Amino acid sequence: TGNSIFLTGQEGGLFEIIALEARNGGIKWRRKIPVSQVEKVHAANSLTSSTPCSDGEYVYVYLGSYGLLCYDMNGNLKWEKRIPTPKSLYGMSTSPILYKDSVILVLDDDQNLPDSQLSRSKVIAVDKSSGINIWETPRPYNRSNWSTPMIWRHDQGNDLVVLGNGRIYGNEPATGNEKWYVNGFSRETIAIPVAGAGK
Repeated sequence: TGNSIFLTGQEGGLFEIIALEARNGGIKWRRKIPVSQVEKVHAANSLTSSTPCSDGEYVYVYLGSYGLLCYDMNGNLKWEKRIPTPKSLYGMSTSPILYKDSVILVLDDDQNLPDSQLSRSKVIAVDKSSGINIWETPRPYNRSNWSTPMIWRHDQGNDLVVLGNGRIYGNEPATGNEKWYVNGFSRETIAIPVAGAGK
């Protein structure tokens, strides 16, 4: 974003958000985040696999063991939103994305809702200036998922495209309401949706 590159990392028991100077790789700032309980991850994964996103004014970071954080370009914390760590086969890696004034995050989860056989998976949108929930859409038939969603802009409007277990969904990005789905996908969803040439 601009002349900055944002990374997540881990040093000892602390997580880090690091801002690098794009021209020479120098460290502009780094912020450490203490985490009381670290999620379990597969040896092939990392505790900081999720990628930050930015609108050029703020940078938004998701850490599975902590939640969502928002920093300004100088490294000042604007807000944070603690999110319980979803249960996952390999650890979290989905990344937040931006749509207009919201930050959208998929939180697919292997754990069931209380007294239910349905999962507590969901996709949420929060206000990018405050972290306050705008909407939350349950995904009760989805389990752990490592894919990041995308916004498909097409002639009929915009769709939030979310890959899930065996199925890809199209949701209304302003409300989270499901618009369409297509079956036939893998149980383990790692790839991300892409769009181009009207498809």
